[in-house]
Amino acid sequence: MQIHTLGPKTTDSYNAYQYACQHLEGVRKYDVSLHPSFQDIYAKLDQYHGDLFLVPVAYRNSDGTNWTDNNLIFGQQLSIVNCFHLPLRTMVLVQNKNCQNGRSIIHPSTIGILNNCLPTIDTQKIKFVTSKPLALSTFLEQHFQFGIFSYGDFEPHDTDQYQILTRLNPHMIWCLYQIK
Repeated sequence: MQIHTLGPKTTDSYNAYQYACQHLEGVRKYDVSLHPSFQDIYAKLDQYHGDLFLVPVAYRNSDGTNWTDNNLIFGQQLSIVNCFHLPLRTMVLVQNKNCQNGRSIIHPSTIGILNNCLPTIDTQKIKFVTSKPLALSTFLEQHFQFGIFSYGDFEPHDTDQYQILTRLNPHMIWCLYQIK
């Protein structure tokens, strides 16, 4: 039996899995299965009968679908077992001062942060990836001016080349499903 959620281990999803193991009865007996995206899990629900699925309610995919949509669409395959809230890891919106191309790399769920902090951002220059750790690695390896990721992952790379434009400490509600 497995509990499916977003990987890698540096994601808030993995932190939520660890919390669930410690605080929710019966979850500890499930082994974690980390996936490259939540869409990967939704697409394979019929292969995971009897397993658990842990997803944040702020989940949003790059095609515009979100937790609300998926909760309704997949409602016949998923049964809510529990919901809980946790603080997320500190997030930062960072600017690469050596880059002036207006390109941004983010997880789709953070689009509201980007639009709020940089209201004139060119939406055609936003690239979406499946996790904040992937946003960070892509930001560092490719030529992006802006990125949103967890500060703990970014901290070793924090030099004068980068400016933190905003720092956020949000909380998240997590939904734990039984896959029917």
